Amino acid sequence: MVQRTVDPFGWVRIPAAAFMKDTSAFEKFLDSAYGRRTISLFDKEKSQIENPPKFIISRFHGKIKPKNYLDIGGGTGKRTVEIIKGLGCRHTDFLEPSKRASDEFVKLAKSHGVGNISIIRSSFEDFSRAKKYDFITSIHSWYYIDLESLQKLYKMLAPSGIACIFIDSKDDTIKRMQDICEIVFLNKPSNNAEDICKYLEKRGIKYSVYNYDGVLSGLLKNNNFTQRARIIASLVAYRKWSKISASVKQKILELFRETDQGHGTYPSRRCLIVVKK
Repeated sequence: MVQRTVDPFGWVRIPAAAFMKDTSAFEKFLDSAYGRRTISLFDKEKSQIENPPKFIISRFHGKIKPKNYLDIGGGTGKRTVEIIKGLGCRHTDFLEPSKRASDEFVKLAKSHGVGNISIIRSSFEDFSRAKKYDFITSIHSWYYIDLESLQKLYKMLAPSGIACIFIDSKDDTIKRMQDICEIVFLNKPSNNAEDICKYLEKRGIKYSVYNYDGVLSGLLKNNNFTQRARIIASLVAYRKWSKISASVKQKILELFRETDQGHGTYPSRRCLIVVKK
């Protein structure tokens, strides 16, 4: 039996040994100080083009008040805290394989007075529980989760439950940067919004899609990469800018030239995919 400990703040901690195995390159990146610093800078840069928690809350505020909320791949938890407070979630299971990232979430949640949370260090594929959830989110985390696990996601939903998957479209500029880096560094493809929709249709799972379109700018100055571009590239390559090869940087530069919509702007296309049981 898995042992849990509960502290006076109302937290439930589940030991890593109960679930852990080798996970993604992203987990290792988050476990490094450089990685956590990069994702923090990355989130600040992306705040100008997206706000997934606000987008989700705007659609469900006043309509649901989740009793059991599961956040899949919550990272350092900034978005999770916003959703918990915005929707008044009563209990949250925070699923994140990175120890350092989940530790950051613990600090953040406590500073915001958010309790009644279980920290679960596991990949979604290894996560197993009979518990049903009335609300589930996956914000920028389904890139490396097996598409077949979408059936598992659906089964975890309680009757009338809602699952929200926020993910980049295949035509999004950052996703295309990610694709370039993955071919070289990870040698494996990652999912996009279109892949998820196609799989849900194949399995007969009903869903709705809300497009979140905008523009990305400030990536080049005098034909050189800006600090913003370097931060984004470091995040999607899961390594320091200095460790990204010249050939990969050249391909990213070519992508910018190819997709420039005029005046240094590039397509920002992501989707909120909502599954209702």
